[in-house]
Amino acid sequence: MPRITNLVKKLQARGLKVEYVKGWSTRGSSSFTPKGVTCHWTAGPRGTEGRPSLNVVTHGRPGLPGPLCNVYLDRRGVAVVVAAGRANHGGRGVWKSGSGNSDFFGIEAEAADGNDWTEAQREAYPKLCAGLLDAIDESNASWVCGHSEYALPKGRKIDINGYPMSSMRAQVQAIINGQKPAKPKPKPKPSRPEAKPAALVQSKKNPPNGSTTFPKDFEDLAINKKPDALTIGALQILLHATGRRDNQRWDGKLAGRTVADTMRMLRAQGYYKVTPFTAKGVRKGTPLKVDRKAGFWFYVELQRFLADALGKRGKKFYRGKIDGIFKDMSWESFELWINTQNGR
Repeated sequence: MPRITNLVKKLQARGLKVEYVKGWSTRGSSSFTPKGVTCHWTAGPRGTEGRPSLNVVTHGRPGLPGPLCNVYLDRRGVAVVVAAGRANHGGRGVWKSGSGNSDFFGIEAEAADGNDWTEAQREAYPKLCAGLLDAIDESNASWVCGHSEYALPKGRKIDINGYPMSSMRAQVQAIINGQKPAKPKPKPKPSRPEAKPAALVQSKKNPPNGSTTFPKDFEDLAINKKPDALTIGALQILLHATGRRDNQRWDGKLAGRTVADTMRMLRAQGYYKVTPFTAKGVRKGTPLKVDRKAGFWFYVELQRFLADALGKRGKKFYRGKIDGIFKDMSWESFELWINTQNGR
């Protein structure tokens, strides 16, 4: 299927106010066969009245080229069509029989987190999902998923928590069936003040400090080709969020427990199980141990993982260079990969 160029018409038919970014009909890869819809938030500034994330979701960010969604939902409930083709929004994951960006439309709603939705967005979001399903002649709302439901490994992503997806799918199905959708129940207010948003995100102003409490997310890393505290801190946040918790301190150090958690992450992805070739006096196929030591084979397997995880870019980085020497190029690829794993 080529780019889906009936989006504006289909969204308007669902009663949405629709705008578009110039060039939308030719933006995104034409290798696009969508089966469903993945729902995201932008993790942008809290309570903003403008569209601070629209440029990023249209044109991309360092290490992740745009478009990053097909439709952007602003805080007034206006659907802005960004791309008719495949967008880079989902990363690794699966929902039903669909897997990958070619199988799903991506929606990015302007919100800082699950407590930052406007009523206009809550009303528009299910209509937007229904309109996208209309565009591909799909009438089953089970093809609508949250990024947190889709992403692998489980726990890698947290959006769109705060908008229950069971309620979303029920609303979408009601709209498709010509019924009036029920409004989702409001999220209960916390019994105590929430922490300031800055404390929930790793940044230059909030770097790793040895705490046993891990941030929920991290700002994009600067690509500086070295294992500084922010780079390893982001890795620790990701490992902790995905249930690998041998390491209990957010300290930004690639030491024993963090190394062990990384080895387990690699194993879960099909790496760091046996040696992939003969080297250092060790035969190909020798079982690898989770031993907390960041040695030659640890870095070989990390390079192999990054070469695959970054797709074509990874292949360019590592063509003939899986050598276990983790220096500038390898750290650059690691930082690029880490930046694809946050919720921002």
